[in-house]
Amino acid sequence: MSKMESTVSIPFLDERQAMVAYNSLRVEAEPARSRVKRSLSVSGRSLVASFTAEDTRSLRVSVNSFFAHVVLIADTIKQFG
Repeated sequence: MSKMESTVSIPFLDERQAMVAYNSLRVEAEPARSRVKRSLSVSGRSLVASFTAEDTRSLRVSVNSFFAHVVLIADTIKQFG
């Protein structure tokens, strides 16, 4: 079976906000038993996340969890700058 892959780019208002999100998320490693590898980077004002998983379900769970964290970070940035 081939690996499943997904890459998402989340735009922020500026590079500083993208870096805040990056620094917040980079410490959130996938669990050791996870079948997903995630890499993060910042490109201009966008946070870029790439996922590689052994199966569709694992990919979906990881991406959904990632977006839940991104929403929380975006809300925090909005609230506190």
